[in-house]
Amino acid sequence: MTMEKKTRKRRKPMTAEQREKAAEILRVARAKKKPTELKSINKGVLELDEDDMLSYQSVKIYIDTQTKINSYLKKQVKENVRHSNSKLNTNNTYLSQLKSYLRDGVWVSLFIGEYMDTLLKQPQHWDEEEYEEIPIFIGGRWSRGYRLIKQPNSICFYDRDGTKDD
Repeated sequence: MTMEKKTRKRRKPMTAEQREKAAEILRVARAKKKPTELKSINKGVLELDEDDMLSYQSVKIYIDTQTKINSYLKKQVKENVRHSNSKLNTNNTYLSQLKSYLRDGVWVSLFIGEYMDTLLKQPQHWDEEEYEEIPIFIGGRWSRGYRLIKQPNSICFYDRDGTKDD
């Protein structure tokens, strides 16, 4: 018994008038559509300025970047790359912290930024040669953050010694 592949019946091509009419109907429907209300996002987060590091727009960019890094790390875990599993766990934790911040409005992570590159408190072993103090705009006010000078906290591409993971 052979299975024949079903072929889909080709759609009859639209005339120019039909295309214009369909485009007009879509335009009217899109104009009637209400903007999203973002009910699941905390009101305090939505009230922040766009240039704030904790604004809704910024955190959405962080989440997008971290999901891309996450897919890269999953491939590395399948290939048994050294330390990739711990990096994946760190990345998943940061992702869940970002999502809970949007939901609850409380920042719980010690790091901030698209690549987790800024530490929010002064490091324990403060060495001016390793860290630089940078101004960051959080919660409507300026604050201080600390960023590694020698090697940024790129959790997915480099080891602690700065050599590329293979």
